[in-house]
Amino acid sequence: MNQIQKIIIISGGTGGHIFPGIIIAQHFRKIQWDVIWIGSKTGMERNIVPKYGFILETIKISRLKRRNFFQYFKKFFELVFSIIQSIKIIRKHKPNVVFGLGGYVSAPSGVASWICRIPMVLHEQNKVAGLTNRLLSKVASKILQAYPKTFSQAQTVGNPIRKEILSIPFAKYRIYERIGKVRVLVIGGSQGSDIFNKKIPKVASKICNKVLILHQTGLGKKSSTLERYKRLRVQENCYKTIEFIQDIASAYRWADILIGRSGAMTVSEIDSIGLPTIFVPYKHRDNHQYRNIEPLIKSGLIKIIEQSNFFSEKLINQLKKWNRDEISRISKKFKSILFVRNSEEKIVKNLIISSKK
Repeated sequence: MNQIQKIIIISGGTGGHIFPGIIIAQHFRKIQWDVIWIGSKTGMERNIVPKYGFILETIKISRLKRRNFFQYFKKFFELVFSIIQSIKIIRKHKPNVVFGLGGYVSAPSGVASWICRIPMVLHEQNKVAGLTNRLLSKVASKILQAYPKTFSQAQTVGNPIRKEILSIPFAKYRIYERIGKVRVLVIGGSQGSDIFNKKIPKVASKICNKVLILHQTGLGKKSSTLERYKRLRVQENCYKTIEFIQDIASAYRWADILIGRSGAMTVSEIDSIGLPTIFVPYKHRDNHQYRNIEPLIKSGLIKIIEQSNFFSEKLINQLKKWNRDEISRISKKFKSILFVRNSEEKIVKNLIISSKK
């Protein structure tokens, strides 16, 4: 009897790290592998992963929010403890290969994989590699990347995109026949965005006669955002708020324009379906959200608005410019720039090869 093959996926925190892992996990389930997921006790994975029917093992690890001596001291012991937890999980399940997608959750389990001498494959979704993947790249069996030249010794495989998104007709085939108000989808990442929740109601109050807004607020932020819409007396038929959009493919299919952060997966998804987008990059030390969209700047598909004191005014002006005729013209011209065909299959192939070493 053939022994059951196993893969451990280490990922969590935000949807940008989780959903690429879900795609790969589903593929391995189809080919009769056992899939085990290691995540944190507090990240979004605790709700998302079990819904897809995968075993979730949790470790006690959190993001470092304050940079002072006490926090570093506390984080060191938390990291050591979470590595020990991860070693126990790995020895319990005895995987053939470990797949890490970056983020703070991956750090202790990645170290544990190296200690246990289990082949580890990393995937970097962003143009600029995160700290965890940079550190784990020193001990990884294989490094995969979405963008060329992120790592000098890595294979470029793109970002895996959900099949329900890839099945959406390119925007130029969906948008050109539409009439009526422009449909605006607002997504501040899987956890929402405070600036969008504060400013979009004001924007809606100024141009409600021109747009329909579907606004993802993030978990626990719907009530306060809805209150802002009501306080500004925005007509109720102009907007809809939702904490988290489960069926993002249907939302993309509905939208004429996206307003969002430029996380790696959002950028890859809008590129794959040609959806005109206004990006508001989140300011990180490494500026990786801006770097994610650099290849698209000259395409005409995107506009960039910096987070500033005049954010609302700039956004209103851009939405007025992007009327139906203009977004139809933009979408007709665009050809995908970042999309890598068969990204999912390429990642799976590399994982299977690494599992045999």
